[in-house]
This record gives sequence, structure tokens and C-alpha cells, in this order.
Amino acid sequence: MRSDILDIPRKTSIIALTAASLRRGIDNGQWTGFLPSERQLSDMLQVSRPTVALALASLKREGLIQSERGKGHRVLRASAGGESDRQRKVNLLFIENSKNERNQAVSAYSDELRRRLYSVGYHLEVIGLTGLNEKRPENALRKFAARKPADLWILYSTPPTVQQWFSAQSLPALIFGSNEASVKLPSIDMDYYATGRHAAGTFIHLGHRNIACFLPLRTRAGDLATKAGFEAGIRSHRGDPAAGTIVWHGPTAHDICIQLDRLLTRNPSCTGILVVQSLHAITVLSYLLRSGHNIPRDISVIVCDGESFLRHFTPTPSYYEYNVQLFATKLARLAVQFCTLAVLPHLHSRIVPKFLPGETLAPPPRNVTSVSR
Repeated sequence: MRSDILDIPRKTSIIALTAASLRRGIDNGQWTGFLPSERQLSDMLQVSRPTVALALASLKREGLIQSERGKGHRVLRASAGGESDRQRKVNLLFIENSKNERNQAVSAYSDELRRRLYSVGYHLEVIGLTGLNEKRPENALRKFAARKPADLWILYSTPPTVQQWFSAQSLPALIFGSNEASVKLPSIDMDYYATGRHAAGTFIHLGHRNIACFLPLRTRAGDLATKAGFEAGIRSHRGDPAAGTIVWHGPTAHDICIQLDRLLTRNPSCTGILVVQSLHAITVLSYLLRSGHNIPRDISVIVCDGESFLRHFTPTPSYYEYNVQLFATKLARLAVQFCTLAVLPHLHSRIVPKFLPGETLAPPPRNVTSVSR
């Protein structure tokens, strides 16, 4: 039997059902002019007044009604079957790149998100943009948004200019990643500040007193949060003086190797390195080993943004692991909350990852010169 001709039952929230009842009443001409009061609708539909209020908010968002002070809710138009029959959609937008790592990361979250959205009557479309001018994306985004309308946009690891455009257009959007400081959109991401602070504290607890944090020159908001946490971890130490160096590097392996050479020839020598991004960590680890350094006897390494491929490196790096299922569940809850309530909370949800000690972390060599006061 063909499954595509079956009307698969959906589990729908009481708020969505209430909104559907009100919509049908408007469509069949039961109400013209003004709707009954919220109390009357509550009695008629046998639901609570807060449920009625949230259902009315959904209809206002659809443009079927408007609130008028002292009068109630005026009916503007019938849905003419359009709103109830049209496909409701959520777009997950990300910027494709040739290395394909973002593409793989998106697929890890999309299944759970698609399942949960489908349960409340929404379709998820995953869209990868290519060739976007990240400095001036306005025209491209305007045309794209008109061609791919959606009830909600989820912006996955998008550059600041893309986040700023969606915020300026007042389009309903949720950032999956860290939001830029100027962008007032809700977001969900790993707690990079806590990660940076924990890494600095872990090094210091083991006896390291001269440590470094490797950051790309082209930083993301999460990278800057890691830097802030790392520096806070250094400042909070109350024992022997500890020094933390921020090492900025370019995008290539050659750039990273140059910075490593400079760092390792300093006195006192660095004994612990926090690397923010996983791909850069591969360069750091392999170059240190090729240069004759024993990891972790000579130098310890922690990776902040741990990806699953790090498990295949030897020695196994010490890194922070995020729970894909937990991220997907929290993201789906926020998306479903908007789709059913037509409200996005102005919050930034941060999830603390799990630290995996690995084989690249140990106390520093005993012959290392201490940091002077």
C-alpha cells in the first residue's frame, strides 16, 4: 500500500486546535465584525482563557483579526481556506562551504527537528546557501526570503551580516549558534564562556602556569565567548601567578605553524594550549608531534569545539563534547513553541558540554620556568 496517499494523524496541541476552531468559525461566517470576548470563547470552546489568548495571538499573526482597545478582536478577513490549507513551513538556513563540515552537522540535528515540527503540522526545509556575499548579503537575502517564505527561520551558524538582516526585517528567526552582540534574536548554543573558563582552570589545577588560547582572526561570537571565559579563568586564579596568552592566527595550516614556532621559543615556555576550533587542533597536534614534542609530557592540548572526528586522532585529544540529541531537542522545543504560540522568547539558551580528558592532558614538565610576578 502506498503510504503517500494516507492522511497520517498528527498530534496537535490544544492551542493549535483552538486556533483551528476559531479559524473555521471565521471562515463559515459564524463571526463577523467582532469576535466574542475571551471569557465567552473560553466557555464556548471549553478551554482556559490563557489558551484562548494564545490561539487569538496566532490568528493575529495570520492577519485574520486585530485587537482594538476597549472593543475586543475585530475580524479582518476569512482565511478562504488559504491559511488552514497552505503548507506551514520552517526554513533551516545555513551557508554551505566546500569542506562540507557544516552540511554534515546540519543533518545531525534536522531529523529530530523535522519529526517534532511535523507533529504540530509544520514542514521543515533545510536550505544551504552558496556564493553569498557575506559583507553585503541584503539583496540576495531579500530575493531568497521572497522566494522561500516561512513561518519561522532557523539560522544555523550564520555570519553576523545575515543575522543582522533578519533582525532588521523583523522576520521570525531563531539563531542556532551564538548571536552577535548587536542582534536581538533568541539563540541556542554551547556555553563557550563556561568552556573557556573551565579549560583555563583545568590547566591551572594541573600546575600549568603559562598557557595559551589559539583563536582564528576571523572569529565567531562563540569564539569571543571562549576567549572571555579563558581570560576570566586566568584572572580568578589566586595561587602562584599564571599567564594566559591569546594567539591570533590566520586560516591556513602555515599560519598556525608560524604562531606555534613563535609561542614555543618564548621564555618561560608555554606548556598548555587551548585550541578553539577542531580543524585547527589537528594542525596544532600534528605539528607539535612532527617537531619532536611529546604530548602530553612536554605540552598539553585541550580542544574547545570538539567534533566526533577527533576520536580518530592519536593520542586522543582532550576536548568538550556536546550532546547532539540534547541540542536537537531544545532547538525543536523552541521552534514548536513559536509554531504553536506565535511567540519567540527573547532568551539565549546555553548548554554546558561534557569534558572528555583524553590523552593530551597532563601536569607540566618539572623543569619549566615559573611565571614571574
